Amino acid sequence: LPGHTIYGQGMWAGSLRYSKGVFHVLFAANNTHQAYHFTSTSIEGPWTRRPMEGFYYDCSMLFDDDGRIYVAHGNTAIHLTELKSDCSG
Repeated sequence: LPGHTIYGQGMWAGSLRYSKGVFHVLFAANNTHQAYHFTSTSIEGPWTRRPMEGFYYDCSMLFDDDGRIYVAHGNTAIHLTELKSDCSG
């Protein structure tokens, strides 16, 4: 993979979700201190990578029944951040 060492120092508790025919992976990378969102219509790929605004530590995505999308994240204090409809911050 191009850039295959970018996450070499690990990641914080990523999440894998499936919503409306799309797989979503969200995690925060230790060495870049940035959140990344990957999407694919097949679990086997190919995957599209999109860096996200913000650093979502120990994150999990929530696709609500009303169409809104959230990220639950945090360590001691838990935060709920609403994303835009395209899953951007």
